[in-house]
Amino acid sequence: MLVEYSKPNVLTLPITAKSGKSLKSVLLSPGINQVAKKDWDICKDLPKIKRLVADKKIKVCVNSDDTTNEFALTKVKVNEAVVLVKKTLNLVLLEDWLAGETRPGVVKAIKQQMQHIEEKTTPKKAANG
Repeated sequence: MLVEYSKPNVLTLPITAKSGKSLKSVLLSPGINQVAKKDWDICKDLPKIKRLVADKKIKVCVNSDDTTNEFALTKVKVNEAVVLVKKTLNLVLLEDWLAGETRPGVVKAIKQQMQHIEEKTTPKKAANG
């Protein structure tokens, strides 16, 4: 499933056993995040998450009935796919989507988003003066 997080910081969500032992964490970065349904089912009931959902800082974009971590962008309408791509800041996720995508408009949006991210994150070389 995809979860949109609209705050500027990275949010760490603990996944704990009933005993209270920490098993792992789910990280939500700004933008679109892919989260396993079973992990979201645990996290969504945390008071902090409920508050962020109520404040519209977290939004479930695409919900899936399966329990895998896989989301197929190809199953979303082109215009919806392009919107999701433009909100995604995770290069690995974009690369995964690009590998399976054949629709020209979506492929173009993915490539543009990847280029935009790379331009913003690659240090510029100093000009020789």
